[in-house]
Amino acid sequence: MTAPDDALLALRTARGDFERAELARARAEVERDAALPLARFGLACLDVSRSAMGDLEGGWVQDKATELGVLTAVEVTEPCRPENCVCAEYGFPCLCYRDSEATKAFRVLDACPEPAGEEGHDG
Repeated sequence: MTAPDDALLALRTARGDFERAELARARAEVERDAALPLARFGLACLDVSRSAMGDLEGGWVQDKATELGVLTAVEVTEPCRPENCVCAEYGFPCLCYRDSEATKAFRVLDACPEPAGEEGHDG
């Protein structure tokens, strides 16, 4: 290889390393933003379970999950899905509690392994 070829190869390698680092940084930022509501909700549940002798009331869980951005309440006037729509039990219109965008993002991140070579912060 000639010197210009070596320089071009080094430039391409550096660019690829930079792009991988930027992708890892962006993924970490998205993961942090998605996990924060879930972490806050988990801590709230832990705190209440310790003070309420281990019992968490379902209505409280739903309200707290909505308050902290884990669930989103959507008013519906018909079943939200063809089968097993819990909303139908309450009559319409009613509120349908769905995963928030943060919860959806965390589910996607949790299901997708990190790209090869980016096993974690310490590896």
